[in-house]
Amino acid sequence: MLDQLTRHATFRAAQRNLSDEQIAFIYENGYKLHNAGAVFIQLRDKDIPDTIPANDPLRKCTGTTLVMCSGCKSIVTVYRNPEAFHKDKKKKKYNLRKCYCQRNRFNANGWDD
Repeated sequence: MLDQLTRHATFRAAQRNLSDEQIAFIYENGYKLHNAGAVFIQLRDKDIPDTIPANDPLRKCTGTTLVMCSGCKSIVTVYRNPEAFHKDKKKKKYNLRKCYCQRNRFNANGWDD
């Protein structure tokens, strides 16, 4: 699944110092919200398993959101803003636009252009 990052998501993850391990952790443990034709995966404090120690670097991912296309399941962008959860919940429920993230995805062979 994590090889399905758009070029924009790869750029934003690098800007925010998110490793592949951290993105995978957010994907597995985050709260999933379907709104506006996308899937928002948000990591909250209560989503982190109790088995992870308090000084683990994965705890610093709290407040991070992955935005996935609901059609092709690729990660479109990544951002860190703990207060964005409230805004994401208020977005429109449906968006009937076509999936535009089919191109510009990174796979094992490199970028799809």
